[in-house]
Amino acid sequence: MKNNKKEAVVKKTAKAKAEKAEGVENENLPVPIVKRAEDMSALDIIESGIRRDLMLGTQLDKASAMVQIKVGIALNSAQQMLRHGEYGPWLETKFGAQFGAKKARNCARLSAAFEKEMLGRLELPAAKEAGNWLAVQNEGSQLFKSVSEFVGELSFTELLEKYHIRTPKDKGGWRPSEFMVNRFVMEHKELIGVPFSDWSDEQKDAFRDWADKNNDGDSAEAKAMAAEGSWGTIRRNLEEHGMGRASWKFLSPKSLQDTADVLKEVLADINKALKLLNK
Repeated sequence: MKNNKKEAVVKKTAKAKAEKAEGVENENLPVPIVKRAEDMSALDIIESGIRRDLMLGTQLDKASAMVQIKVGIALNSAQQMLRHGEYGPWLETKFGAQFGAKKARNCARLSAAFEKEMLGRLELPAAKEAGNWLAVQNEGSQLFKSVSEFVGELSFTELLEKYHIRTPKDKGGWRPSEFMVNRFVMEHKELIGVPFSDWSDEQKDAFRDWADKNNDGDSAEAKAMAAEGSWGTIRRNLEEHGMGRASWKFLSPKSLQDTADVLKEVLADINKALKLLNK
């Protein structure tokens, strides 16, 4: 009997030690970041999807830049064959729905920069042969390799800035509030009528310092500044993508309808605000 009791105590002690050891081991395991452990695999799939789409976005940026250069080569060739004064009307008639004159000009200038940099390494055809030549250029062609080298990992926008075709934005895409700029100009009469983009670096730095001192983050002026900056960006995007590039044409029917619904609601609210202001 005593042996049985002693044996039970030994087993109980061994079990307790095992449970304690298991507990210590479990304490060393990382704490799950998801609410439910079974959701961890779903989270991993989401993470993989985001990484895949980010990589795809980078590839699309590069592909877009390569396409713009090919388009620019074609436009420059067309301009060489058209009579003086006919290029603009031809461009508007044939491609006005796809892109505006500004986009065409950027493509043409970028392709000119490409031709200059690749001079001696790539022989471009005569203008009248450009159409047939561009049509057969594939991934193994010299054009593709040259454009790939020229583009590198840059997007179309970054290439425009690199070759001084478009003035780069300030770091972080910073855009000044018209509200604050107008206030600053009233204190610096020499800047009246001068676009912010034409200010000197010293004047822009002075404006930044002044804006920081006159913006406490919670004042009505600060809110007006933030609103003006946000809606200025919205207006520019609408002008570029809505009326310029008309990129909405590439949306799916559902996305197009969703966008239309949002714009209708915003327009209705803006009209209400205008009525109140005009009372």
